[in-house]
Amino acid sequence: MEDFRRTLEECLLEDIGFSGPWFTWERRRTLDRNIRERLDRGVATDCWSQIFPNYSLRHLPHSFSDHCPLLIETEDGRRMSNATRFHFESWWVLEDSCEKEIKKLWEDSSGPFLNRMKSLAEGLKAWASGMKLSHKGTIQHLNRRIEKLNDEERTEESLVELMEVKLHLNMEMDKKKRYWEQRAKRADGSIATNENETEEIARVYFSTLFESKGIGDMEHILSGINVCISDSMNQLMQNSFTEEDIIEAVNGIRPTKASGYDGFPAIFYQKFWHIVGKDTTEFCLNPMYNASQSAFVPGRFITDNVLLAYEVLHE
Repeated sequence: MEDFRRTLEECLLEDIGFSGPWFTWERRRTLDRNIRERLDRGVATDCWSQIFPNYSLRHLPHSFSDHCPLLIETEDGRRMSNATRFHFESWWVLEDSCEKEIKKLWEDSSGPFLNRMKSLAEGLKAWASGMKLSHKGTIQHLNRRIEKLNDEERTEESLVELMEVKLHLNMEMDKKKRYWEQRAKRADGSIATNENETEEIARVYFSTLFESKGIGDMEHILSGINVCISDSMNQLMQNSFTEEDIIEAVNGIRPTKASGYDGFPAIFYQKFWHIVGKDTTEFCLNPMYNASQSAFVPGRFITDNVLLAYEVLHE
């Protein structure tokens, strides 16, 4: 410990203070053995403090670990809000009210299938905003409750309540974690930790999408492929699709993949096929919308097909 103190002095590092509970570490869950200490702290040089004069350090409520997380901020962190296109988030299916909301929105909608899907998207976007506000409010309430319990003298009752509140907070934080993991996964599987990194992931993705890697010698590749489609096989492939074909295709897609222009990935159809399946099947089997007419579906552009072909050729 003496060596540690000497190192701080030699590096001209000073304690930058804190706000929040006075302790950063707590051990033991019973009153007679409960120990609390300030073991963790933030330090900085005078030069750093001048560069970031508006810094602050907060001891946040702890629920996962014996140690409190320490949050150091150098600015207020306010950001301009940007309008976002609708996207069905996979964490929504974990909400108890999700299925009920989808059923209500779908039954209340009318008109052509694509118009009903658009109405459903608008309704779910409003519902999700309310859910996120609710979760945020719940987390803030639980954190405030933990802070209040930490400020009070420890009793058997307060320790029991503290454990219950922490368990509830862990469950809410787990939902939030799943949300960000879905939205912020890099190509290598690692997770972005803030909105700036999430925006960078989107930029890199679309830069890569429109960057040609060159096309090889296609003749050389095709020359090694023998004709293997017989007349009977060709006839089979030309048969009209059936309801069973559509269901099999939907269930064969990875849940969070193949999100269409409307923002609904496969997991939406897989989880709520009993609600939208009949209308979806009727729409897909309508001869008006066969493959050769895909560009004329409202909300779909001929460039969608061009992009798909582009990706196939340049991968």
